[in-house]
Amino acid sequence: MTESQCSPCDTRLTSLRSSQELMDELDSLRSRFLHEDSLSVVSSEPINIEESQYASLQGDLEADARHLEGESWSLVVDQDYLKPMSKEAIKRQDVIYELIQTEVHHVRTLKILLSVYANELRESLQVDEARMKQIFLGVDGLLPLHCDFLRCLKLLRVESMETGSQNNYQITQLADILVAQV
Repeated sequence: MTESQCSPCDTRLTSLRSSQELMDELDSLRSRFLHEDSLSVVSSEPINIEESQYASLQGDLEADARHLEGESWSLVVDQDYLKPMSKEAIKRQDVIYELIQTEVHHVRTLKILLSVYANELRESLQVDEARMKQIFLGVDGLLPLHCDFLRCLKLLRVESMETGSQNNYQITQLADILVAQV
């Protein structure tokens, strides 16, 4: 994926797993996918994914997830920031944080699906376009939609950041972004 297809905000989200772990996961998912969907063109040779070939994808995935490494919002922000907040307000922020993390993972899955699987099916296994459209029906349109949603969520996070703080933010208005996705 290129920057123009899904440009990550210049916000802080987590580093993902190492390159080797990502490639191992891709190999595992690819073999399961090929096994579950019996393609008549499946080769007995393993697909070689050169790490350099997908370096751009790796960078995109890491940028998307930067600064969402915490298990929950309440563990990421300064503990003194939480003291004046009610339990309901803290829970609400935890749920919003989880929504952003979920969207990061969804975008990551779509990017891998389109950049790795679709590419490997076309290039290595030479699956024809008619079959590709059957396999990936409607998926092409999902990536820009979810990238935009993620960009909006990350921008909202940055706009909600407390002045002078690197960790403390409270998202108070989310409905307009959610309604725009419908």
